[in-house]
Amino acid sequence: MTARSKFWLLLATLLGVQLIVLGFGAWWLETRLQQNIAAAEVLVVLAGLGMVLATALVITWIFLDRSLLQALRVLRRGVGIITQANPQHQLEIRSPHLLDDLPDAMHELGLELDQIRTEVAQALISGAKNAEEQKSRLEAVLCELTEGVFVCDARCRIILYNPAAQRILRNHAALGLGRSLHDVLTREPVEHSLEVLSRAMDQNRDTNEPETEFVCATVDQEMLLRCRLRLLSADMEIESGFVIAFDDITRQVRALGQRDDLLRKVLEDNRGPVANIRAAAENLVTHPDMNVETRARFEQIIAQESARLSEQLDRAGERTRALVGNEWLTGDLYSADLLGAVVHRFKRAGDPLVVMTGAPLWLHGDSHSLMLLLEQLIRRIQTASDVREFDLNVLMGDRGVYIDIVWQGDPIGESALAKWSSEPLMSAVGVLTVSDVIDIHGGQIWSQRARRRGYSLIRLPVPVSHKQWELPREKLPPRPEFYDFGLASEPSDLGTLAELPLDRLTYVVFDTETTGLKPSAGDEIVSIAGVRIVRNRILTSETFERLVNPKRNIPKRSIRFHGITDDMVKDKPPIEVAIPQFKEFVGDAVLVAHNGAFDMKFIHLKEAETGCRFDNPMLDTLLLSVFLHDHVEDHTLDGIANRLGVEISGRHTALGDALVTAEIFVRLLDVLIEHGVTRLSEALEASERVVTIRTEQARF
Repeated sequence: MTARSKFWLLLATLLGVQLIVLGFGAWWLETRLQQNIAAAEVLVVLAGLGMVLATALVITWIFLDRSLLQALRVLRRGVGIITQANPQHQLEIRSPHLLDDLPDAMHELGLELDQIRTEVAQALISGAKNAEEQKSRLEAVLCELTEGVFVCDARCRIILYNPAAQRILRNHAALGLGRSLHDVLTREPVEHSLEVLSRAMDQNRDTNEPETEFVCATVDQEMLLRCRLRLLSADMEIESGFVIAFDDITRQVRALGQRDDLLRKVLEDNRGPVANIRAAAENLVTHPDMNVETRARFEQIIAQESARLSEQLDRAGERTRALVGNEWLTGDLYSADLLGAVVHRFKRAGDPLVVMTGAPLWLHGDSHSLMLLLEQLIRRIQTASDVREFDLNVLMGDRGVYIDIVWQGDPIGESALAKWSSEPLMSAVGVLTVSDVIDIHGGQIWSQRARRRGYSLIRLPVPVSHKQWELPREKLPPRPEFYDFGLASEPSDLGTLAELPLDRLTYVVFDTETTGLKPSAGDEIVSIAGVRIVRNRILTSETFERLVNPKRNIPKRSIRFHGITDDMVKDKPPIEVAIPQFKEFVGDAVLVAHNGAFDMKFIHLKEAETGCRFDNPMLDTLLLSVFLHDHVEDHTLDGIANRLGVEISGRHTALGDALVTAEIFVRLLDVLIEHGVTRLSEALEASERVVTIRTEQARF
């Protein structure tokens, strides 16, 4: 029972006792009323005094309640905010009150607490400086790895992944800390590899190299990955944990499949011509005395089938060179980097002047061999034509990207080009000729007149990169929040989700922007965004953000609010695409929003249309704020942020509001736990009580 409740109980008791005494006195005087008339006058006087005393007591009690008890209650709630969320919080105590300078003293105490915490934090940072430096170096190494890396616990939950994993998997919606690896990669190859390694470890075989390689697909079957799985040492304190390194081999496997199909087709197509040639040759050998006309027919068959066979083999050779190129190519190249490297090779005295011109393009090839090829061609042209100046240019063509070597003078003849193509490529790794490099890039070179009068060029076609049409990727943060080894220490039998501790749950905080405020009247979502929280850490690297085509015009009053126009969403996917993507991002996490009933109304109305049902538990920061701080009236997002000391940025954008709400929610979690609300079921019950109270208040 609170101090205020005890105070009011004492007041009610005193008033009850007073009424009982007055009642007993009235009865006693009534029995003697006929004997002593003056007793009635005494009764009236006593009754009047009792009413005066009762009124004075009530007035005094009301004054004490407003100026002392309520002030103490606000002080207690404010101290909770100061100690748990915002040390610089200003206590919202109405005047007049009887606390004198106690609020000011508590505010100063909060500032001192903040200063002490800062000093302790600085001391900890100073003491752990070496460890932090090692950690930073580890993170830098992880960020620079070109292979994707997953570290998982015994339940195949992801507790670490690096930026390369994000890049290779193209920011897969189910990729996140605490999420199951089986939401990203197919289950069977991983489980089989773990079983093989576990059996080998149990039988004390290969204990020094507990590693296996396998090929695995993503759950959507769009990519094939070459994986290496290794069990973690017991020193890592992650029981039965493992690490997977992987890279994308989809293109290589596809090229091998195409090569197999090509080989099969060549064998089938050439079986007929070879059989005809063999039959004709056997007849010529077996019957040397056949007449001239018959011999001529057989010789004609041999000539025709030989030409047909040669043509088919030439086509197969061209296709094979393209497939060999697909297997050999090492990566995407920016032409400015490649041509810049070539230009740098001609900086010595006596070298010709080589200038890079034109707009850069993305291409796909082996950077080193292409650089050596271009350098060797330029030097051959210089020797053959005594040219001192060259331009290097790239442009889009019908056969991919064209790399042009341009000079003033006549084109190079076919015989000279053929000779140059057979020459070895100087400084190349392995035994490579110019022709080999051309073949592995699936093309050929030729020389022709350039558009500029008096100039010629040698043109080399190379494959174009898919990056040419991709939007630039968002730059990853220098200190990505991609790891949490504490996840592996959680017990495996935590019970139902409702009974899990609040600080051990995974949350997705989300927000929407809409065309208006009436979903049932036809308003639609134009933007939806979310951010993941794992173990009270806001993972700004794990966000979801989509613009949505509402299939209707956005009113100007709404555009003034969130800034999203019709032009911005006209080419964006509809809600039928965005909602399933958001559902995949959310997974089994607990949803969090501010005034979430509004956002969920829009989503629930689309469940039948999208086939996605959102049955995740949901917490509302508005309701939690009312539950914890019912002594204040402002429970808007801005009001709560100001009260808890949360900096606001990106307001009235879906992702910006989601990030602000996430920061608020993390601070509210500390206050909830301080109030004894430690489990999800208790937080949901507290929210339901607030809804019930507000519903009852709305009736009056």
